[in-house]
Amino acid sequence: MEAECEYVVLLNDDCMLMENTLAKFIERSKEYPSSVIAPMVMNIENPDQVWWAGSSWGPLSYFPCIWLIRQKFSHGTAIDRLPKDPFETSEFTGRGVFIPKDIFKKVGLIDADVFPQYGSDNDFSLRITSSDNKAIVDPKNRVLLYVEEAGQNQTGNIISLPIRFFKLLFFRKNGEAAIFWWKLLKRHTPWYAFLPSYFFIILLIFLRVFKILPLINKILGRVK
Repeated sequence: MEAECEYVVLLNDDCMLMENTLAKFIERSKEYPSSVIAPMVMNIENPDQVWWAGSSWGPLSYFPCIWLIRQKFSHGTAIDRLPKDPFETSEFTGRGVFIPKDIFKKVGLIDADVFPQYGSDNDFSLRITSSDNKAIVDPKNRVLLYVEEAGQNQTGNIISLPIRFFKLLFFRKNGEAAIFWWKLLKRHTPWYAFLPSYFFIILLIFLRVFKILPLINKILGRVK
């Protein structure tokens, strides 16, 4: 901001830009001059598969008291199944996101005091998209993610999983999920959805860490 740059790019250290990523950002910004532009995030081991391409935020259809961030496309979705034109996203992370400087003037800076490690990008994006500003995903622009370094793999044996779950909830280096989600939901959900959403998310984390959630999804998939 002090250097009077026109744009800011957030880039996590587990990502790699493509050779023409920045040029594509600038070109797309001519169509969306006051919008945040996020690239599709691709698994570097399988660059034809999407790791992230947009998120939705808000209440579940049949449970309005539970608010969640939900990915528009699941991990591993083939790239040819995505829209060809830019589409809106409610939330984004720091994986190569292109932000006009005016956005910071409208909504403020990233809140590193409340979210010193995890969640600052989630909070920042929800502050943007819940106001009059827009964030889009550009399907023609991509960054590569080192998935193994992204801290989202749930590996371990039955003995180590309880320790992993505890660390994931309370240790900053591992995600500090109990504190992060408490702060994020308190700031961005209606009062009636705060506690139901919080306990539901903690339950989802438990099911995922102990490998129960993939089993449920697999069973439901077979039923369909």
